Formats: sequence, structure tokens, C-alpha cells
Amino acid sequence: MFFHSLSTIVLQKNLQFIGICQIHIASVNFKGIFAILQLLLTNGADINAKDKYDQTPLILACENDNLEYARVLLSEGCKPDVITPSGNSAMKIACKNANYWFSSHCHKNISDSMIVPAVHIAKCLLGKISSLSLEATCLPAAVQFSHHDIVKDLLECGMSVNQPDDNGRTALGCACMVESVEPDIVELLLRFGADVNRGGSWGKQKPLKFAFAHNSLEKIKLLLSYGAQITSEEMTELVSMNLSRSILENPEVINFYSKDLRSWRFLLAAGFTPTFHGAPGTVNDLLMKLRQMQKCSSYNQIVPWIKSLLFPLRSLKSWCRISIRRHLKFSINDNIEKLEIPHKLKEYLLFSEVT
Repeated sequence: MFFHSLSTIVLQKNLQFIGICQIHIASVNFKGIFAILQLLLTNGADINAKDKYDQTPLILACENDNLEYARVLLSEGCKPDVITPSGNSAMKIACKNANYWFSSHCHKNISDSMIVPAVHIAKCLLGKISSLSLEATCLPAAVQFSHHDIVKDLLECGMSVNQPDDNGRTALGCACMVESVEPDIVELLLRFGADVNRGGSWGKQKPLKFAFAHNSLEKIKLLLSYGAQITSEEMTELVSMNLSRSILENPEVINFYSKDLRSWRFLLAAGFTPTFHGAPGTVNDLLMKLRQMQKCSSYNQIVPWIKSLLFPLRSLKSWCRISIRRHLKFSINDNIEKLEIPHKLKEYLLFSEVT
């Protein structure tokens, strides 16, 4: 009876469609609202009508995480790419809500039934128009919590793998910056075309540097296999950081084969070398730490092998391996596996020398 009365009032008073959207959003538990929606549509209501803030019904549905309503609007052909004067769109709002949920609730063991509607709304929007994937993203936040299935779903729906979020983070940058993110997430992003040398909006934020900071050998291996690069100056910065974190903190117990130095050795084997002729600030910082190291009581035990890390003398065999890798397509490891060469030679060429 109540539903019939409300339907009659809607038609008699000729209420604007946008007003009914607000009623629906405020009354999400009212079961008859979809019937009212169909009634309005069959009587010529404008599905893209705007309120005084230029918000469409779809934008309001996204603001309130109303997945079912958003699905109905999209299935009825509403415009998904309307942008308000304030710069908001359905996708931006859905991603903003999804990012908030990821930062507040998400963890990698969460069940699909607990996933916030905003994530599903974003996937619905991506399915309607691919260009929307360039304007907003919730992928970095999803990656941060290592939820493989959500990340894969968003990528398969068309969300841009390289779009930075509002904090300037890329998905691959987050995957390498957060130590708890599994390497399979890194591989998934790389297979979907992630820029291997872009970790954020700032040019110096490189995934390889993030992985090095956590001594994440598996991630480093994947990044190198997809062509990750750093300059000699950047290698010098990493070496300086490694000196502080490992050798200067534990001079009595550290040695060439210590776990803390594996990332350093890995990058040396890949052909990267620190320089003493680069930016003065970086070089001076490294030289200062080397002078500090000379004051350690164990310096005489350190100096024989530390020189090989600072001034590596590579063999002809090592240079050949570096050259062969640089001439292979990505993923380098995958293409090495396909080469018709002896197994031992294949093992030598793979990015696995330290692991």
C-alpha cells in the first residue's frame, strides 16, 4: 500500500529523477525503490539528470557505495563519465571510497563477501568505458594489502597498471615498497605491463630501489628480468645505505656472504656499479661512511672483501652474461628458459646467482 501511494505521488507531483535518487540513497533498505526507478524510467525520467551540484544519480550512488543502484543505472545506459565542476566523477568517487576501505579494513586473507561495494562499483565502471581507467585508481591501495584476486580483477577489468593514485604512488611502487607484499603480486603487475622503472610521481622513486631497501631478492630478480635500471649515482646511494644498515651497524659479524649484502651483490652481478665521480653529495656521503668504517676494530677483516663490492673486477664470463641478458626481450628469465642451450649455461644466465 505504501509503495503504491509513493508511486502515485511520484507521478502526480512530477518529482525530478535526481530527487528520487536522493530518496533512494537515504532509504537504502526500502525494497520497492527499484520498482520506483523502473516506473520513473518508463515515464520518461532523465537518467542523467543533475542536481544543483551537477551530480548525477550515478555519482550519488557511488558516493554512498550503493552497488545495486549503480548497476541498475549503468545497465539502463546512464553516462558513466560525467564530471562535476569540482572535478569529481563516478570513478574518482568509487576509487576514493575503495582507497579509504583498503587503508582501514583490508588484509590479504579477507573473503570476497567482505569486499566493499566501492571496489565492485569501480569494476562495473571500468567495464563500461576504458578511458575511465586513466583518471583514477584504487590499484596501489589494493596492492598494498597483497590481495592477489582483487588486484587481478581490477587489472582484467581495465584499470591502468601505471596510473598513480592521489598520493603519487604506482601499484608496482607499492608492491616493492611494502615488504609484506608477496612477489607474485609484483610479477602479476609486470605481466600486465607495469613500468618497471616507475615507482611514483617523483622520478627517483624506483621499484628496484624500494626492493633493495628491504633486501627482497625475489622482487629484485623479477624487476631485473623485466629490465629494471638504475644509474651509477643511484647505485652509489644504495651502497651508501647498505653500508650504514649492515656494515657500520654490525662490523664484527658481517662478511661478504652475509644475508644483508645479498641485494648489493645481486646488483653488481647484474652489471650495476657504484661511482666515485658522480653527484658530490652522494659521493661525499659514501666517502664519509668509508672513513667511519676505517675506525672499526674489525676493519682489517672487512677491507679485503669490501673492495670487491666497491670496485668489482668482472670476468669475461660475467660480462658475456650481462651482455646476453641485455639483448633478450622481457621477461629475460622466461626467454632464457626457452633457449636451446645446455642446462648449466641456462642456469648461469638466469637471474638467480645470489638467490
